[in-house]
Amino acid sequence: TTLSRKQINAFYEELSYDDVTAQTIRHMHRVLHHALEDAYEDEEIISNPAHKTRLPRIEQKEMKFLNEEQVRLLLIAVRGQIREPLYDLAVKLGPRQGELLGLKWEDVDFLHGTLKIRRQVQRETGKGLQLCSLKTPTSYRTLHLGDNTLDLLMRHKVNIEEMKKRARNLWQENDLLFPTEIGTMFDQSNLDAEFKTILELAGLPEIRFHDLRHTAASIMLKHLKDILRVSRTLGHSRPSTTLNVYGHLIPGIEPEAANIIDDLLTPTLLTGFGITEIGIAVETEIDQKMSLTRLRKISNQQSN
Repeated sequence: TTLSRKQINAFYEELSYDDVTAQTIRHMHRVLHHALEDAYEDEEIISNPAHKTRLPRIEQKEMKFLNEEQVRLLLIAVRGQIREPLYDLAVKLGPRQGELLGLKWEDVDFLHGTLKIRRQVQRETGKGLQLCSLKTPTSYRTLHLGDNTLDLLMRHKVNIEEMKKRARNLWQENDLLFPTEIGTMFDQSNLDAEFKTILELAGLPEIRFHDLRHTAASIMLKHLKDILRVSRTLGHSRPSTTLNVYGHLIPGIEPEAANIIDDLLTPTLLTGFGITEIGIAVETEIDQKMSLTRLRKISNQQSN
């Protein structure tokens, strides 16, 4: 098996999609590039596929999110608007922007109170907006909805039916939850502009739409303090990603982690202590090394 630049680019893209920071990905790239360069100089591979790979741009902005009172003000500001349920889902469950815009009515189960995330809207060069598959297996997920959100979606369905009537023969049926006025896919750039206007009108600080995902994560972690549940809700590929990105938002998590390790390694308390009890805490320390190991194994196969 040959490791290609295309595979490395896809790997970096997957990490970025999984909320791994650009700075972390660039650090991993330096390690990978150095390892492959050594293999090239030792004539174990004919070229270094890590050359000229696409690296994410480092944004100097720190993570931003709204507090709970600001979230309430945001939801009041969008009350009655056609995309009110979109913002409701964004701040409560944290789907990615493209995932929200790719939702269809077939994804909503009103009987069981669930919502399936199965596709996303993306702009592709030369093709425009497209409904695309998700990047990772864990991105495909089923989310449980609260009663207020379900009621909001029921009313939204009625509003969409009214929208269809107004559009008449201009309507293009795509079964989308959040379409344009004629039923087509809503452009992410237009949603960004709309969101900016809403923040200004509500007197809220300027943040990106993606920061609503951070907002949802911070609120879930504050009240649930359950990394695994939050990780599954966000669609992260592993709980350690959630812990690495958002762990500092959990009050008291560092003392708790310290006590777990302390208890584990104290001989008098060791008996009967299962390793699964510290699985998440350990995983976050070794996860980056494991990711690099995956690529090293692939690259080593080039010499066979």
